Amino acid sequence: MQKQWNVLKSGLLTALLLFGLAGIANLNAQTALKASYNKTTKVLSLNDSGTFGYMFELDIKPMNFASQKAADEFFSNWTTELVSFQVDYANRKAQVYLKTREKRGWGIKEWNAYLAELPKQ
Repeated sequence: MQKQWNVLKSGLLTALLLFGLAGIANLNAQTALKASYNKTTKVLSLNDSGTFGYMFELDIKPMNFASQKAADEFFSNWTTELVSFQVDYANRKAQVYLKTREKRGWGIKEWNAYLAELPKQ
């Protein structure tokens, strides 16, 4: 009887662990911070979702890049000492990385003002 209880207990702990990890993964997927690009003003901006982080996801489908090379060149012109990009051309996304340690007091407002000063292209 004790052996059955130990097997049941370890199975229950394993199931709880799996559900917990799945919940954390789902929570992280839902909280991805977003950035957007305005084709008219040619300005990249961070969406203010009430939270702030160092990485934002940008949908590059509307930007209609002809190739990976074109996307890489576009974002290399925006890379500075405070912001960098990782293009995932196959999924038509780019990650925007802010070097928040360099500007610890900045929030969304300050970062958006900085991003608005990037070269218009």
